[in-house]
Amino acid sequence: MAEVHACQATNSGLPAIEYVYESEVEPWLIAGSDMHFVATRRASTSKYLKQLIEPTPDDLRAKDKALLNELVKSQHSGPFAHGLVSVYIDCPLFVWQQIGTHPELKRSRESARYRTLRPRFYVPPITRALFEGADFSPMRPVYHSALVNEYEDMVTLMLRSYGMAWKNYLSAREQGVGKEIARGLLPMAIMSTGIVSASPLFWLRALSVRTQTQASKRVSHVQAETAEVFMRVDAIMREQYPHTMAAFDEAGRISP
Repeated sequence: MAEVHACQATNSGLPAIEYVYESEVEPWLIAGSDMHFVATRRASTSKYLKQLIEPTPDDLRAKDKALLNELVKSQHSGPFAHGLVSVYIDCPLFVWQQIGTHPELKRSRESARYRTLRPRFYVPPITRALFEGADFSPMRPVYHSALVNEYEDMVTLMLRSYGMAWKNYLSAREQGVGKEIARGLLPMAIMSTGIVSASPLFWLRALSVRTQTQASKRVSHVQAETAEVFMRVDAIMREQYPHTMAAFDEAGRISP
């Protein structure tokens, strides 16, 4: 679980809040294997389809791995739709917005319309670059790290802002303002939890544009907090589908 810190704003009249430095992503429901993808590809030519229905997940031969490599490289997408990757995510609301730009990723998220939220907010770690560089542009964002005192000043501003927003939210609720209206008082950095599900195919397509690794052929200027969430999904898929993910890397992380 992500490390949670409590912050009591003493002598400020602001309520206590919690803050976290990182998002949490955990497997919730995973189905399928590398061998399932191989079997679904061979279903079109096999005379013994019933034998392919229950493949042995851990028994990939050299030709099976070669087939996976070819499927990814040639962007033969169909076989990778036969599976499920469903994960629990706890991340800032602004990251949920980015997840929402992928319609294939089905989301069930806690709703501030129906429940009073918890005072949990995101604060970037000191290792996170904060300031726009001299050659910054919206299409090619370049950031540089803050000095310790600059970082501390930024965190102080964030916590003060979060504390005031939470105080106003509680005040509105105490006055009887509906949850669906009062939520407008809260910042995008509030943490939110939910379940995200999709086939391995659609996760691969999201990973190809939401992550940047040494294997990536395509340059993606994804926001650090968004990349963190998707790289955690990448790690989960790498455990479940190791040969497929290796083929994905070999293809430059260009999705099928």
